[in-house]
Amino acid sequence: MGRRKRKPDRFIEPEVRAKVKTDAEYICFYCGKETAEDSTVDHYIPFSRGGSNDEDNLVCACRECNELKDDMMPEEFRLFLYNMERYEDMAYGQLQKIYSRSGS
Repeated sequence: MGRRKRKPDRFIEPEVRAKVKTDAEYICFYCGKETAEDSTVDHYIPFSRGGSNDEDNLVCACRECNELKDDMMPEEFRLFLYNMERYEDMAYGQLQKIYSRSGS
């Protein structure tokens, strides 16, 4: 039986987490929302795709963006957010049409 491969260590020192958040003034790197209560530290280049725990690869992110980004590369996530915003705008437009037809 072979040895199990050890997963790389994703642990980020608490001091580094705190520095990333305070340097960003608790503003989400991706959406610009203030994140004081809801802040997380995200790997800009996902750890699973070759990113590191180096401070220059870490950004402050709101929980929602961090969870949505998952293991997307930054460019993929920007496109995802753009398409999601377009979809929401289209859905809002469709709702407006429906409400205007019904006289509500």
